[in-house]
Amino acid sequence: MRATDVVVIGAGQAGLSSAYFLRRAGFEPEDGYVVLDGDRAPGGA
Repeated sequence: MRATDVVVIGAGQAGLSSAYFLRRAGFEPEDGYVVLDGDRAPGGA
């Protein structure tokens, strides 16, 4: 099991925007944050 600092629930517009700004703030993907979604593809409505 891995530890992460932030979990973003949903890969819709708000979730992807959150991930973008987390990355810009210095968080590293998978170690600092992870985006989870129920669909296979990101984007949502």
